[in-house]
Amino acid sequence: MGNYLSTSQPTSDEAAVSSKEELKHLAKVKRAEDARKEAIAANVHDNNKENQQLLKKLFKRLDPSVSEVKTDIQGEIQISLKYDFENSKLLVNVIKCRDLAVNSIAGKTAEPFVSLFLFPDPEDIGTKSTSMSANSQHPAFNEKFSFTLEEVSLADSRLVLKVMDHDEVNDDMEFLGEVIISMTDVNFMETPVHTAWYTLRPETDITISGELEISLNYTLPQTLSITVHQASRLKLTRERKPPSALVKVGIPGIEQSEATQVVPNEINPHWDETFTFDISKEELAIRYVVFTVLDQSTETGSLLGHVVIDLDNLDTEHGYHGPFSLSDMSSSDRLRSKWFETTQVQEFREALWAHSYFQYPSFLFQQHTGKKVIRLSCPAGGAKAKLRMNNGIPV
Repeated sequence: MGNYLSTSQPTSDEAAVSSKEELKHLAKVKRAEDARKEAIAANVHDNNKENQQLLKKLFKRLDPSVSEVKTDIQGEIQISLKYDFENSKLLVNVIKCRDLAVNSIAGKTAEPFVSLFLFPDPEDIGTKSTSMSANSQHPAFNEKFSFTLEEVSLADSRLVLKVMDHDEVNDDMEFLGEVIISMTDVNFMETPVHTAWYTLRPETDITISGELEISLNYTLPQTLSITVHQASRLKLTRERKPPSALVKVGIPGIEQSEATQVVPNEINPHWDETFTFDISKEELAIRYVVFTVLDQSTETGSLLGHVVIDLDNLDTEHGYHGPFSLSDMSSSDRLRSKWFETTQVQEFREALWAHSYFQYPSFLFQQHTGKKVIRLSCPAGGAKAKLRMNNGIPV
């Protein structure tokens, strides 16, 4: 009996050694399992990022505006400005932001930061940026920057600050708003250090230049004649080539819209085209005309500028003839009216996020090898798109 007991039951030391070995084995198994899960998660994450980018490219080809700003611009930025007269430098302190919009894809503000530059940039200084602030709609930066700027150039200079958010899902940057400060609005002689909060605005193309010459004439009982004569000094394309421009003409509240012919490859195009609109004399007090100049040399029809003319001061006897400066008024309440918007653009955007969220169609959300052609059609929107891929890379 004694021998049986001595051989069947280990000593306390032997039990402790056995227990330690089992724990080591379990820990090793757990580490291996955790590593396997992490590898799978990383692979799924990378694949989803790639496939979301493919999906975004497809929808962008359906409608280029689908990938433009998707969030309502909100929030403010606090900055401090000082001009160093002795060293000809503009000093900028980006202090903080508050109440930023959330990232439209991730559902949160992931890594906001601020980029800033001067326009024009005669010294070719380029863009400077703050560091990223993780997971905050109220990021604090307190980062200082300097720009070489001669005093004689102050009046013609503008400081542009763009608040951006790093979009982890699509591995790109999402625009959260901007501020454009004209140096003519800051008196550095009276206020050496100018500190203020600025409301963030939608993006504006400050590179737009040139003028649009038009005529307005009114004939009783209710005919408004609008003549688009010519444009001058239009901005060049991204390839530094003359644009192929046309002008769209519309009056918000009236369904009629018109467009000139396209004048190819010309920075000073001539049209001399006249359009007539039926509008009563009493309505002139509440109506305005919007002219939109577009470059048709690209698929997206890039903007060359807007002109908005109120009709309440129109001399109905003599009319008007003259030039107007072109500018980007896309963020203007007038141009953002429902008459200028289409529900189709919003529906495309919502479809993009729905496909992304539900990972449908499933064949898109898998690893892609070899050469493939993906076609996407939207019968209701009357749009089609095609994307060629080589080993998962769009070509």
